[in-house]
Amino acid sequence: MIGDLQEVYLDNMHFTKKSFYSIDVSEVVDFIQDYIALSFSPRFRKTQIINSIEMEFEHIKTMKQLFKALEKYVSWFNFELVVKLVNTFFTDERDLQRKWSTYREKLKDYFKNNNTQAVQIADSIEFGLSDVPGTKVMIAKVARDDYTLNDLYFFHKLIADALEVPQYNLYFCTIDDGCMELKYSIPDFLYSVLFPLTNQQCHSLAEIGIIKITCHEYVNEMKQLPENELKKLHNSPIDIYDPLWYENTSTPLNEACWRGLKDEVQRLIDKTGLQERGKNGWSPPLAASYAGHIDVLCLLIDVYHCDPSQGDDDGVISLHMASCRSHLNIAQYLVNECHVDPDIADSSGNTGLLYSALGGHVDLVIMFLKKKCNVSQVNREGSTLSLLACKSGQVALVDQLKQFDIFSEDDIDFNGCGIVHYCAMSDSVELLEYLNDNHKSELFQKRDRFGATPLHIACQYASSGFIMKMASIFGYKVLLEADYSGRSSLHYLCNGLVDKYCITEVYNKLTSPCDIPLLLQIPTFYLDSKEDRHKYIALNINVTKQHKR
Repeated sequence: MIGDLQEVYLDNMHFTKKSFYSIDVSEVVDFIQDYIALSFSPRFRKTQIINSIEMEFEHIKTMKQLFKALEKYVSWFNFELVVKLVNTFFTDERDLQRKWSTYREKLKDYFKNNNTQAVQIADSIEFGLSDVPGTKVMIAKVARDDYTLNDLYFFHKLIADALEVPQYNLYFCTIDDGCMELKYSIPDFLYSVLFPLTNQQCHSLAEIGIIKITCHEYVNEMKQLPENELKKLHNSPIDIYDPLWYENTSTPLNEACWRGLKDEVQRLIDKTGLQERGKNGWSPPLAASYAGHIDVLCLLIDVYHCDPSQGDDDGVISLHMASCRSHLNIAQYLVNECHVDPDIADSSGNTGLLYSALGGHVDLVIMFLKKKCNVSQVNREGSTLSLLACKSGQVALVDQLKQFDIFSEDDIDFNGCGIVHYCAMSDSVELLEYLNDNHKSELFQKRDRFGATPLHIACQYASSGFIMKMASIFGYKVLLEADYSGRSSLHYLCNGLVDKYCITEVYNKLTSPCDIPLLLQIPTFYLDSKEDRHKYIALNINVTKQHKR
């Protein structure tokens, strides 16, 4: 669900970045400087903020630097600036435009059909929910222009409280800039209960900044109260780029911990306690650790005595969350002050050290190594510290492991994959060059137990940069090498990953420079049915047709 959406978003960003390499970077910088405000809510569309961001892009010289900077201002649900870039610079690139339009539809479908908190804060009109029979539309206007997503979260709850119907969920529709306007679809029976509003209801609405309520024939205008008479909605600003804003964390307490709302966490614990756990065993310390809110985590452990070593249903503990998300301060707090065993592994066999290596977080890896953690730990797949460091694609991390004299070029997992196989998964050309310059050449031709070379793995992961670098180092003949079942690089590229990757881009790179007739190499392994054979051949032919188009 949510993970699939984020993966599609990352795939789209990857292909978009590759496409922009043919464009003059200065033109793209000028465009972004003109339209960067599209990524912000009205609260942040201030001249001073926009000017500082424009200056940040002023020093960009390469497309790689540009997209690295752009990543800070877009996310899986805040991507319209990227779409505008694509539509402006690639007017004839239908495939890339189609990727983003398809993604937008998938996002709408998620909000419309997924039974989570996301539905309660979605644009129901845009998502096709405006014609529900037996409903009225209630419009609440808020007299402020500095709202954030955090405000929406609290308005969603507080308006129902002010109307004295806290047991009902109100589903808002749209938001207008300047004056926030929330449109709610309410059933007829609730309409008859609410209207006309009492004086107390109007006053309660005014206290949270509502200046007007309109529903059918009823219109109530409230006097705008001075700021010192308004109820405080919250203290903590929300990170609008949090990729998990709409994820359902199962309980209000988990949500508050995730967002770093310390006062709300205290209020909820004092009201309902700490007993309830969320989906898959998700707990408040896990939520706070994942999001990096050390103040909330300290509150939970030091004041409310939560167990820092408590895990979810898969044995994932707060230290694992902090490690994979690169929150060094939280990891240090858990190990140094809470005395959490740094060698605790989850059900997949991963420890904090392995999670840090997989993420390429050098500072965290150094911390664990200085704590004399078990460097021989392997996870359920047999992945070692050295292998996961290569999977991260970070040269600095591999170099650091060498300085500690614990990097092993001969490590293999349970399938026989070595360090170059793992490097192929990351598409890190920089690490590939580093390994080629500093390690024995036979590692690059090493096969796993199925006969797959690193190049085969690169094709399976659509690591186009890695593929082209391997071909330039060892010659294009390596593209014809088959595994023990007779499958070539192109078969790996096509086999089972059509929905996940746009294979035509990598196919073009494989064939255009050398015109190798890869499609003539049919697998020699045994097939149980003719349908399987047709599937392989038809898929390859379809790729060829797309390439010709």
